[in-house]
Amino acid sequence: MKCGNFLSCAVAVLALAACNKNKDQTQGAAAANEKVTITQANPPPGGTWADVVNETSAGGYLMGNPNATVKLLEVGSLSCPHCQKFEEEGVPPLVDKYVKTGKVSWEFRPYIIHGPIDMAANLVIRCNGLKTFFPLSQALYKDQPLWLAKVEADLPKHRPRKILHCLSYREDYTRPTFVVDISTEFDRKLEAIRCYGSQFDSVTQAGEVYPNGDPLYDIVRHQAAHYGSLIRARYGEPFFTTETMRVDDITTLEVSTF
Repeated sequence: MKCGNFLSCAVAVLALAACNKNKDQTQGAAAANEKVTITQANPPPGGTWADVVNETSAGGYLMGNPNATVKLLEVGSLSCPHCQKFEEEGVPPLVDKYVKTGKVSWEFRPYIIHGPIDMAANLVIRCNGLKTFFPLSQALYKDQPLWLAKVEADLPKHRPRKILHCLSYREDYTRPTFVVDISTEFDRKLEAIRCYGSQFDSVTQAGEVYPNGDPLYDIVRHQAAHYGSLIRARYGEPFFTTETMRVDDITTLEVSTF
């Protein structure tokens, strides 16, 4: 079996295993605005703050003092050569001089750039939980050229034409560039979300969603209704793009001013 095909299979198998694992666990309510689930509050005897690792509500892992004055967030791809360079040159002094002392905490959030390659790598570093997350990510970065060379040989080169940022729950974010009318598709969207019941059932807050006491499903509806109202529709999905949008004919612009 080719390596690219193997990774695709690995993604499916590992995702299924992770999904089944989540169903067997009790899902706690994650707090809004980045909450750290503290399972280890202090360094072990004879250890340092670099030995303390906790999971965050945004899907990352935080090394160091959860109450550190300075909190550093790295969003990185395990297949990114620039991230690998930071791991090689920046992380050692960061950990030795700042994280170990408890002055700085360092959170790493895996980011998907190269589809199934990053998905499989992300699942691998998460597979054994807190204790091995950082050692496994370090190992993958160290050997990045070796395993990427085996995988990329089977994959065609691809660069996305457009990157869109979905703003549905980013209350602290900028005004959306445009909003898509999803009125006729909203019920189907909600049905798809309910497939992840272990993360939504009996939950009132999660990740970047600001809680108001209502069930998370209702908040999803509230947000969609809010953005829908901006384009005079029942439900809407907001997006942001860093590029300026082009208009060929201003008379065709939708959403009236009055």
